[in-house]
Amino acid sequence: MKQRSIKAIHPADEAHMPGLQTWRAMPTRRVEFLDPFLFLNHHGPQQFPENNQGLPFGPHPHRGFETLTYILEGELIHEDTTGYKSRILEGGVQWMTAGSGLLHSETSSEAFLKTGGKMELIQLWLNLPSHLKMTEPDYRGLQKDELVHFEAATGVIVHLISGSMHDHHGPVDSITGLTMSWIDIEKDAEFELEVAGNKEILCYVTN
Repeated sequence: MKQRSIKAIHPADEAHMPGLQTWRAMPTRRVEFLDPFLFLNHHGPQQFPENNQGLPFGPHPHRGFETLTYILEGELIHEDTTGYKSRILEGGVQWMTAGSGLLHSETSSEAFLKTGGKMELIQLWLNLPSHLKMTEPDYRGLQKDELVHFEAATGVIVHLISGSMHDHHGPVDSITGLTMSWIDIEKDAEFELEVAGNKEILCYVTN
């Protein structure tokens, strides 16, 4: 198996919003996109006080791509014009296929607005090929215990969302064949993964 080498490490840029600490890994002046990965925002980690305004993402449109949101801490309330509504908690994800288009919102619950708490989210935008741009909108909200968790090596825990890895299969069937996960790696641990040479790899590292 041919090993791929790291050509460069690109830090995320500050892209703070009113009341929300945000870092943007893509697009930046250094990295425009890595198709199918179009956009990556990292919100937090941040401690919201009591009587806060919560997440600022009221109703807004999406079309022609998908969004995958990781809820590392806190919660996320999702609603959209197809009728989907969910409250995803820490350790869960939401995967939305905008396709032909929809309106959706990503906000905080009334309880979080009142009491506050920690919040950390990562959102990716995933491009759809031209023949799928007008596919019917869809949404999957998965809590932590609905993902597939396994130890891939000593000090390496995989939380698998879609695709296959080490004979495990994620709960989401990506319409474009994406394998998506997050991986907890302890210091000095090693992890090997075989990936086809024609596949793009995006690895975003957090502390």
